Order: sequence, then structure tokens, then C-alpha cells
Amino acid sequence: MICDPWTRIHYFLVAPRSTEGWRLPQTVACGLATYVVVPPLGASEPSLHWTVEPSATRVLTDVERLRSAMEHVLSTRWRKEHDQNAE
Repeated sequence: MICDPWTRIHYFLVAPRSTEGWRLPQTVACGLATYVVVPPLGASEPSLHWTVEPSATRVLTDVERLRSAMEHVLSTRWRKEHDQNAE
């Protein structure tokens, strides 16, 4: 996972075309023509850096696990905001 601290965006590297049909609020599935700057291994804040560095056995994020985690975070966040607004 790559973190751009200036834009506060995190990039998850997934297999090409694996995000077809991706429709999650507050997220964008970039396409094949998207250019993402890849930082060197070992880069640290405050510059562009790896939040989770790739390894020899894990370069890409599993898109189904990512979708499940994002759905959980977004639904939990929505519930917290909804509960606060109801008070």
C-alpha cells in the first residue's frame, strides 16, 4: 500500500481489471491508464512512502479482501456519524 501524505490518499495495488464493477463510496478504482508514482523501498514520512511494503510473496492486494475491509470500515464509519447526528 502506497501513502501519499500530501493528498492523504492510499493506493492499493491490485491485479489489472480486478476492480471492474467497484462501487464503494469515498473510493476510486483507478484504471489501466492510471499513473501512480511508486516510492523506493524504505522511503518514509513525510514523503511518498509504502505503508505496507511489498514482499517476494506478496506484491498485490487481494481485491475481495480489500472490498470486504472497505465495506466494513465505511459501514462502521457511517453508523458512527449517523448515531452522532441522531443525538
